[in-house]
Amino acid sequence: MRNETNWDKLALFDELLQPLGVALDVGQSNGRGLGAVRRALFTFHEHLEAFSYQPTTEGTGLRQLVLRAVEKRRRYTLCPIHCLAYLLDARYVDKKEQLDTDELSAAIDQLQSMARAHDIKMGTREYKCTADKLPEDYSRETEKEIMAEYKTFKSKAGSFLHCP
Repeated sequence: MRNETNWDKLALFDELLQPLGVALDVGQSNGRGLGAVRRALFTFHEHLEAFSYQPTTEGTGLRQLVLRAVEKRRRYTLCPIHCLAYLLDARYVDKKEQLDTDELSAAIDQLQSMARAHDIKMGTREYKCTADKLPEDYSRETEKEIMAEYKTFKSKAGSFLHCP
């Protein structure tokens, strides 16, 4: 480490990866931060895109390597529940960073699945049977109400999951 060039490279990597520590802390917190996980990944990606890589072949290669690695990790880390939490968090509604088509689809599927599971649970209690024995006409009101409320929330005509 006596070579000054190595210290410069170390400082470069420190600056490059500092936001990674923030993103990791957000993902491992015990609070109400599921939506913040997606936000931290947006912020980290913005940082990496705007970072001043050295204007050399080595710098260009580093940029491509870093962006590919982060995208691979994002796909591994991010679950539909993170996207759903981001989608429903009022702090992020007007942000320029919005979910891509696949993330949005996965978030809506997650919302519908959770509402459907609630309807099935209520149906099994009402009919005193297992889910596979539920009659075709059991109530699916939760799913209908949740999806209607989601549409209202996205149109900003009301607040999602309001308390009566």
